[in-house]
Amino acid sequence: MFGQHPPEPSPEPSPEPSTAAESSGPRLTIRGFTNVDFAVHENRLPRTFSMGQFDLFVTSALSEDWSFLAEVNFEFGDDNALVVDVERAQLRYAPIDAFSVAVGRMHTPLGYWNQTFHHGAWFQTTASRPEMYLFEDEGGILPVHMVGLQAAGTLHGRALAFKYSVSVVNGRGRIPDEVTNVQDRNGGKAVNTLLAIAPTAVKGLEIGVNAWLDHIPADPDVRGREGEIRERILGGYVIFHRSDAEVLAEISHVHHRDEFTGGEYGTWGLYAQASWKLGPWRPYYRFDQVDVAYGDPFLDPFFDPKDLSRHTLGLRFDPMPWVGLKAEYHLTRPRGEEDFHSARFQAAFTF
Repeated sequence: MFGQHPPEPSPEPSPEPSTAAESSGPRLTIRGFTNVDFAVHENRLPRTFSMGQFDLFVTSALSEDWSFLAEVNFEFGDDNALVVDVERAQLRYAPIDAFSVAVGRMHTPLGYWNQTFHHGAWFQTTASRPEMYLFEDEGGILPVHMVGLQAAGTLHGRALAFKYSVSVVNGRGRIPDEVTNVQDRNGGKAVNTLLAIAPTAVKGLEIGVNAWLDHIPADPDVRGREGEIRERILGGYVIFHRSDAEVLAEISHVHHRDEFTGGEYGTWGLYAQASWKLGPWRPYYRFDQVDVAYGDPFLDPFFDPKDLSRHTLGLRFDPMPWVGLKAEYHLTRPRGEEDFHSARFQAAFTF
């Protein structure tokens, strides 16, 4: 599928179909990703070394058309305790490039970043994900993981390639960081669609839009959550990615309607990122902004500050293809609070 442009070389090794696999059994391939960071004054906290996610990327070709993919992630929480998560586990049937179907736990194709850069920090140019795409348990505003069924494909034409994705999955849980892995909280299913085009005349350009529809369950034990919340997420992106240049821009609007009170709330998230490769060096810049709607009964209680913008200026150095060294400076501007400066140094690698 077009639009998948992580840093070279490709970090997602595709399973290689083999007729021998059908007689001798599937062949399991495991790749690893991790990072070690040094953070300075991030979130106004003391300087610290930190272990990043230790990510095992597992693939297996079951036949020429069937494959399995999983990510098993080992990470340390804010309490320094080890947590093990199965971030992705999906069975995929892909007989042709124009059509595939997958079932399991996947990354929601809400836009470009979430379906391109996964849990290993080595995938991405920057040390961290955009604020709008933070994982659910890290304070993200979007449902970046989903459990269910997805159909997708790419149709190639002379003038452009057309990409589509349609997902029917479990909806949100009662709080933003609850992913409904086993039991949906209500009978209705969330639906997510993504459409994108890539003109053949401009290599590296991709333009896409997406929509997510869901009903967030009520939480009667919490004041203000007596009714369901109707959720609509609309987004769009424009990216230009070649081996020497990268320009990414995305925006997402999360609309909530409280079915009990009739209140309506709009939350915005956006980022714009650019980088240029100069041999093993890649300087980059990113602007992030998240504006959480005040009074939103689902998002508001979990975000402080609710409005935040950040400028990130960084430099990535790849001494070899499998190692990325990054240094970046941040200027964070929470609305209603003083600006603060921070920095992060990261060694990210795959093995």
